[in-house]
Amino acid sequence: MNKLAFACSMLAIVVVAAWAYNVNYRTATALDRVEALRTKIAAEREHIQVLEVEWAWLNNPDRLARLVAMNADRLGLGPMTLRHFGRVAAVPFPPEPEPMLVGMGAVEDGELAAGLAMADGSAVMPPPRPAAKARP
Repeated sequence: MNKLAFACSMLAIVVVAAWAYNVNYRTATALDRVEALRTKIAAEREHIQVLEVEWAWLNNPDRLARLVAMNADRLGLGPMTLRHFGRVAAVPFPPEPEPMLVGMGAVEDGELAAGLAMADGSAVMPPPRPAAKARP
């Protein structure tokens, strides 16, 4: 009986040691992934800061004014005035769509088309449906 208890104790120690090694290995792997992600996040934040500085430099009013002055003749650039704005009524909106012709009649709102209208005005009609049976 004493030998059986000793063998079971040794087996339990080996199982617990294997489990602890596995947990330790997985923890080390997870910590490595966390460190890699932190490094990547830091690099992305630095890249974002560089882009923000570049954007601020590109949109610097003094720089833009110099560019406008250099290219004003060629591009016709200048300060905006009221004549640069228009009225909504002056915008040529497209005409309202006409009803689509299917077969001999027009498709009305809420009515399902019986066929498909083609660009040339013809229609592709689906095969006829069987007649409904009359109820007695």
